[in-house]
Amino acid sequence: MDDESSKRCPRALEAVEEKDQRTVTINPCHMGKAFRVMNELRSKRLLCDVVIVAEDVEIEAHRVVLAACSPYFCAMFTGDMTESKAKKIEIKDVDGQTLSKLIDYIYTAEIEVTEENVQVLLPAASLLQLMDVRQNCCDFLQSQLHPTNCLGIRAFADVHTCTELLQQANAYAEQHFPEVMLGEEFLSLSLDQVCSLISSDKLTVSSEEKLAYAVCCTLCKWNLSYLGAPSLHTWMNLFNLVAHTECSFPAEIHCKLWDAGRSEQGASFKICVT
Repeated sequence: MDDESSKRCPRALEAVEEKDQRTVTINPCHMGKAFRVMNELRSKRLLCDVVIVAEDVEIEAHRVVLAACSPYFCAMFTGDMTESKAKKIEIKDVDGQTLSKLIDYIYTAEIEVTEENVQVLLPAASLLQLMDVRQNCCDFLQSQLHPTNCLGIRAFADVHTCTELLQQANAYAEQHFPEVMLGEEFLSLSLDQVCSLISSDKLTVSSEEKLAYAVCCTLCKWNLSYLGAPSLHTWMNLFNLVAHTECSFPAEIHCKLWDAGRSEQGASFKICVT
């Protein structure tokens, strides 16, 4: 055993069963050492039997290693797909740098998740079914939750079916709503999304009047030509949510809301907000 392995594994051989003068031992360093050697072979392009391609990046690797760590590659190499025999395989929907990081992870069990790479790393890890990397990305995003980004993280989690992260981001938005509603991400919400958020009984606000005023002021800032004209039904749902607060909106806000909601059914809308 080399010095490095001895340092990492001070107790290299551990007896786990002893019966009838027989001893079964497990070397806890064996797997790690084997993967280090396989990665060294890969770096020297020795015994590699497949080339994984993404964009203009080509990565030589060993089929058995990829199949052992990724259900995606296992299905590819053991099934009836043409890739099972191909020497060069292209992976779509993943950029070369991200694929390289994930294959490095397969060999080394090490990967760095950052603000810059998490949004491409998570879907790529999902594709390759590297669920521990996917979970690490979710944990990282959870640790980064802030009033300025929680709605964006919530939307990202929803798109990629990260259920736990979605729930955490939604709870964070509810708990920090006074700060969240002042951010740019709040302005990008649809009216239906605003209705859903402010109707939560877990919303944290100092008073209902402050909530109603803030929502209406925010609506006045919306670029409706970008968001698309909302339906009368959607407008009414929103204002019904805040109508019970009995707050008196300033005349300026009232006029702007009237202008924003004016449509073919403007008269009905006026009744809704007055």
